[in-house]
Amino acid sequence: MAFESTLYRLKVAQGFLEKSRQDVQLGRWRSAVDNAQLAVENSAKAVLSLVAPIGKTHNPAPQLRENLSKERFPADIAEKVERLAECAEQLGFDVHIQTDYGDETGRLTPGICLTKKMRVRRKA
Repeated sequence: MAFESTLYRLKVAQGFLEKSRQDVQLGRWRSAVDNAQLAVENSAKAVLSLVAPIGKTHNPAPQLRENLSKERFPADIAEKVERLAECAEQLGFDVHIQTDYGDETGRLTPGICLTKKMRVRRKA
């Protein structure tokens, strides 16, 4: 059953990655980031499903790290799993919300919210 879940998550991740690539080519930046976030999230959940049940979350990074600390992943892939956790953290819940809903308190639409965030990151 776990392997079926892994394959399912990988298919979902590949679909979102392909959509993100298409969005980049078409200059649809908000959609590209939204689909990239979902690709990373589902990739992380695919890896996590190999060793543990998947919780309902848009940021599986803490679960990946917890299982890394319990040495549930083979040592030869631990570095890659940590890198996946970093990506999942960076493109976690906040990015998911901002690319879909924007910033309601600041009255910023998803596109404007993303543009402002990108400007801040370029300055840093």
